[in-house]
Amino acid sequence: MEIFFAISGYYMAMVYEKKYNGRPFVFYTNRLIRLLPTYYLVIAIQFIIILTTGYGTDTNFVNWQDLKDTSEPTFWALAGMNIMPIGQEWASFLSLTSSGVIESNGIAGSGATPTWQFLLAPQSWSISIEILFYLFVPALTKSRSILISVALLSFCAHKISIHSGVDYNSWGRRFFPLLIHFFLGGMVVFHLGQKYQDWIARRSMLFAMILLAFVPLFTIALRTPNDFAILYGYPIATIYTTAILPIIFKKLSSDFESYLGQLSYPIYMTHAMVLAFVSKSLNLPHGFGFIVTVAITLLLSHIIYKFIEKPLDRIRQVNATSKIIPKKEPTNIRAST
Repeated sequence: MEIFFAISGYYMAMVYEKKYNGRPFVFYTNRLIRLLPTYYLVIAIQFIIILTTGYGTDTNFVNWQDLKDTSEPTFWALAGMNIMPIGQEWASFLSLTSSGVIESNGIAGSGATPTWQFLLAPQSWSISIEILFYLFVPALTKSRSILISVALLSFCAHKISIHSGVDYNSWGRRFFPLLIHFFLGGMVVFHLGQKYQDWIARRSMLFAMILLAFVPLFTIALRTPNDFAILYGYPIATIYTTAILPIIFKKLSSDFESYLGQLSYPIYMTHAMVLAFVSKSLNLPHGFGFIVTVAITLLLSHIIYKFIEKPLDRIRQVNATSKIIPKKEPTNIRAST
């Protein structure tokens, strides 16, 4: 996920500078148009699946029928987590106790169910992190010094928190101040790529070969024991991926590659739902179940893209290309004497 945050930072810096510079409201509106319709469609489909099967998307298949024993405030608190994706990362810090009360993980005893397992789209906590990042994009693009300073502060705080023994999967991966340096790293690479694009273009083959030589290190870093991977493996993988982004985005120009990029968000939002449905409801052999899961995910993602995201993308493009027409000053007419 850290790698995707870095890619998002690079892409948002590129998009904002080319299309939205000086127009943060249009930027915010278009990002919400991009994210929310698909999100609400996915949770609506998942809700229908829950009504028929009683199970959610988590691999443990939490039984949603248990919610009938909870209080009304608890029920609406869990429902609210799904209605608005902003803040969903905090579901990882809370649990539903056997008595139907929501408490922090540090207080809830054994037998408590993590509240994130009641999310209709459990992976959408990252959408909340993305939206929080979008809020800072316009301000951070104005000052390179502030951008670098915030990135360094977040990076240091992230490493200090890991060394102090905090849980990485909750605080290290879901607490926004500790995560923002991944996004900002992508933004920094974009600005460096813009500044030195001629130098990179002349040496793109050499640059690519040097980065290719680091693939073994990249692989080893992710296969090391967990503590080492968290401290060094993930940063190495993120730096490696971010470093090749100027070359990747330089090459991504064809319609098919653009289509694959547009399809990535529907795939991300639907894959957990499809995986749970296939594995729980169809009871297929493991290998064949995987093939069916991929096929259904791709088909559903294509339908979402064609009938929802593509029409909405036209609206976003109109918003992005529209110009603010300045008001004309009234002409002063001097009376003749």
